[in-house]
Amino acid sequence: MDSNHIHSHTQAVWAKVLGTDIDDTTDFFESGGHSFAAMRITVLLDEAFRTRTEARLLFDHPQFADYIAALTISLSNPVPAPPTGLSSNPGPTGDRSL
Repeated sequence: MDSNHIHSHTQAVWAKVLGTDIDDTTDFFESGGHSFAAMRITVLLDEAFRTRTEARLLFDHPQFADYIAALTISLSNPVPAPPTGLSSNPGPTGDRSL
């Protein structure tokens, strides 16, 4: 995945969720970030990049440039997101279908 695309899309997501301009020195928490905002950013990026990342990445790397570096590494070793509409937890019979 192109690093410029990762940077620009992630910057747009942060700006949308935090409601402020984002540059490489922006700190997630100083910009009003909190746990729900971290989850929203994580979900939006997971959907866009079709992967699964941990919200913890944002807490461990709250400065935007540091987050981008960590996200880029994470995306180079992706965990595929489950297909839409399927439960990731099997029911009592082990059936994963709806």
